[in-house]
Amino acid sequence: MQDLGTLGGVVSFAGINARGQVVGTNLMAAGTVHAFLWEARRGMQDLGTLGGAFSVAYGINARGEVVGWSNAATGPERAVLWKPASEDDDDDNSDEDDNGSSSARR
Repeated sequence: MQDLGTLGGVVSFAGINARGQVVGTNLMAAGTVHAFLWEARRGMQDLGTLGGAFSVAYGINARGEVVGWSNAATGPERAVLWKPASEDDDDDNSDEDDNGSSSARR
């Protein structure tokens, strides 16, 4: 058994992949909710939001891509796919399609 820690609040776990990466949701002390990714070499990482106060992670695949949702500062919740950052990324780390879903690199 291993203590994965928190981001400073109450943690709920949602998924784990074969590489041992764990995703879930952390209720922050300020009352916001943020999705997280835990990896043995980096510990718990806040996946952030699309500008609002909430994000939730539901699962992670073998490539380390995390699926969930987040809200923006204004507007409804949006589906999100967080992708591992690659060294050759040179954009603003986020993309949005016409169907109301977004992706972000971490």
